[in-house]
Amino acid sequence: MSKILACLDGSAVSAAVCDFAAWAGLALDAPLTLLHVLDQRRFPRPGQATPPLLVNREHLLTELAALDAQRGNLAEDQGRLLLDAAQLRVEEQQARCAGAVLQHGDLIGSLESLQEDFDLIVLGRQGEDSPPKRLIGRHLESAIRLLHRPLLVAGHLFVKPDGVLLAYDDSSSARKAVTWVANCRLFDGLACHLVTVGRDREERRVALARAADELRARGRTVTTAITDGDVELGLERYRKQHGLELVVMGAFGHSRLRHFFMGSNTRNMLEAAGSALIVVR
Repeated sequence: MSKILACLDGSAVSAAVCDFAAWAGLALDAPLTLLHVLDQRRFPRPGQATPPLLVNREHLLTELAALDAQRGNLAEDQGRLLLDAAQLRVEEQQARCAGAVLQHGDLIGSLESLQEDFDLIVLGRQGEDSPPKRLIGRHLESAIRLLHRPLLVAGHLFVKPDGVLLAYDDSSSARKAVTWVANCRLFDGLACHLVTVGRDREERRVALARAADELRARGRTVTTAITDGDVELGLERYRKQHGLELVVMGAFGHSRLRHFFMGSNTRNMLEAAGSALIVVR
């Protein structure tokens, strides 16, 4: 049975994370687990405040430790309220919630330890601690690099997808993404647009046709296209022209998508995309 993990942090995108997780849970008939991680550096675990180290500052350090513990307690209470509200939201959409988990630590470390138990991880494009002008969260690029489960990255608004843009460059990760889309019930009933970026050449048409055949063999409705120009802008332009609310792509490729998730192109696509994005490793 498929299992879904939804990561929440209280930011404005948390509602969309809940809604995408609920949509995926219903499509896959899969239970959801809700996760909220309190950064241990910002919020010490209640009862585990750092003891004073200098005798001549013992009183001051004791008071500071008590304040840290109080902040940790308040953050934990707030986290539990967040999880309660999220559970109510997904259950109102008839999704099944298997549990809500509150952890102290680091988000990426928690995801690395939990990912083996889940088939899809849902997280927001921008977290609550992101600077106002930063359009993607500080954890997102790390998650894309370090996690090997498919990641569904939600924007600020949820729109139920009726079609998906599958970015394709015939790399191993792109072929893996095609196979995943072909076999995953999440895409049942969705129109698949298989799109590559580059000049219209015979080898690209052959590669697209081969990938399209795999999708059609599993009952997918497929449209293929080759678009030239800048990778992220070309994909986003095509997505808008066809009203697609979901993009799927492999994390690494061998053409101009090769460094797509290894620096500035990551931010460019995530910032330009007006849709949810699923990254397949």
